[in-house]
Amino acid sequence: MTKATIYLASAGLASLMFASAASADADTYGNASENRFDGFYAGAEAGATFATSGIYDWDTGFQYSAIVGYRWQQPSNWVFGLEGTFGNPEGPNPDISFFDPKYSYDWSAVATAGYAFGNKGLLFAKVGWSGVHISTPLYQAVPNGSGGTTFEPTGERAHSSADGLRLGVGYEHAMTDSISLRLSADYSNFDAAPSMVKTSLGVIFKF
Repeated sequence: MTKATIYLASAGLASLMFASAASADADTYGNASENRFDGFYAGAEAGATFATSGIYDWDTGFQYSAIVGYRWQQPSNWVFGLEGTFGNPEGPNPDISFFDPKYSYDWSAVATAGYAFGNKGLLFAKVGWSGVHISTPLYQAVPNGSGGTTFEPTGERAHSSADGLRLGVGYEHAMTDSISLRLSADYSNFDAAPSMVKTSLGVIFKF
């Protein structure tokens, strides 16, 4: 499955869920009138990851991240902000990779823009930069007694990193004045590692 196919499928599913929630919200609450999405916030999200390119063949993994950010809600109900995340994106899967690389952690720093509606809904998009730390075990060649060699782990690991553009879309729904739930899909195009799609369900606390 190509990178574009996975990303578009993830974004399409998220968009359908956003549209359904948005329609119900608008019918119930009318126009947005409160600054529910203004100010400092923090939270956590978790969900699935998908590798989209590169030499690693891996299945869906589990990921989780901490979130911090600040938003400015305009009188016109446009919402602009800055957001950072730090978490653990499980992968790649070592099923065919001899060196068994692991994603230790990832981070992102993005700008967000969205529109608040229905008093409790926010549709948003984000663009920025993201990075991932990769840990790979080291192996050594050992004679196997039959004229050949085998490779055994040394117990040490090599560390590297990759970074690249991050794009995302999402929908956030205010449950109370200070707590909201959100669904999002993010794509990271790493320069020296398989690119990654993350789909997440998160909880946000406004302060």
